[in-house]
Amino acid sequence: MMTKIEDFLGALLYDKMPSLSDNLKNNAVKFLPWIIIFFGVIGLMAIVSILGIFSATAALTVSTTGILATQFLTAYDLILMYILSPLSSILAILSGYWMLHRQLLGWRLALISSLLGFIIQILHISILGVVLNLFFIYLLFQIRDYYFN
Repeated sequence: MMTKIEDFLGALLYDKMPSLSDNLKNNAVKFLPWIIIFFGVIGLMAIVSILGIFSATAALTVSTTGILATQFLTAYDLILMYILSPLSSILAILSGYWMLHRQLLGWRLALISSLLGFIIQILHISILGVVLNLFFIYLLFQIRDYYFN
């Protein structure tokens, strides 16, 4: 299934879009994994902050706003907040690590993470997030040839 998605997106974003220069590709291969790891960690920190984990006031927050929060949070919000967002951040951290070692697995995990991010941004109706995710996916396909099994 992943191969079909890669082929479809590759035909769309690699074959039909302008190619980056070799210098830009080399720089992307060097720095993109660190950027991915950074944003993955920031994403996890934001999720932990939102959930109130490790907070001195977590018990107070839950007791005072728990009833109000359950009234306004839908199942849709809970799935995004508790499942898709943490999964995307964890995949980003793992993908950055494997991309540093030039592993195709890292590239694929980065693609999955960015596709999850794309879905999350569409569901949140975040135009800037959608555009940034599309740019990131384009950049990933530009440097795919640098990663091996």
